[in-house]
Amino acid sequence: MKDLLTAGGRLFSATVEGAPTTLRDAMVAAPLYVRLLEEDFSSAELLLLCFRAWRDDAQGPVNLCDQQLERVRRWAAAHARAGEVAKQWLSDPDRQSFRFQLAATD
Repeated sequence: MKDLLTAGGRLFSATVEGAPTTLRDAMVAAPLYVRLLEEDFSSAELLLLCFRAWRDDAQGPVNLCDQQLERVRRWAAAHARAGEVAKQWLSDPDRQSFRFQLAATD
């Protein structure tokens, strides 16, 4: 699932938010976070389904079916695992976090 592309570029990426970022934050930590997320899912489709379920749930109260709730939990767990490992590479891990972004087609 590495380096998935759309006509406009990568299917998804990550940025570092919070304290001012360094080159290492952008070139090492953020790509590591994405790679670890990719490894946690069997396909890009499943990754995107889980992320979208999590995003929809985070935007406000909605009635989610069991399958959607499982996707929310799966995304949250994968995000936490990837963030924990990649955070070690951040220049200011106490004040920075990762933001997952979908390509503009979303």
